[in-house]
Amino acid sequence: MPSHSIGSGNISFGLVSIPVKMFTAASSEAVSFNQIHPKC
Repeated sequence: MPSHSIGSGNISFGLVSIPVKMFTAASSEAVSFNQIHPKC
């Protein structure tokens, strides 16, 4: 089942605007913010 965004908006830095979307987590205890860069 595809996830649907619960909100959307833009983050602006001067002349640069970045679109963002918010999604709900599957479970609150499994949320991890180190998915891009592993621990050193």
